[in-house]
Amino acid sequence: MPQRMQYVPLGASTPSQPAWALDALIAVYPHPIPAIDRGISRLIDLLQTDD
Repeated sequence: MPQRMQYVPLGASTPSQPAWALDALIAVYPHPIPAIDRGISRLIDLLQTDD
């Protein structure tokens, strides 16, 4: 019988997820918006967190 694969969600986002979101927001908006500022703060927090 083949092994059944199952999705296992992560408990928190990884740095690549907000980085991709920031890249998209920066590409779409010609000027900074609050969401970009929040995303940058979140990315910095993720990169400074020791797991």
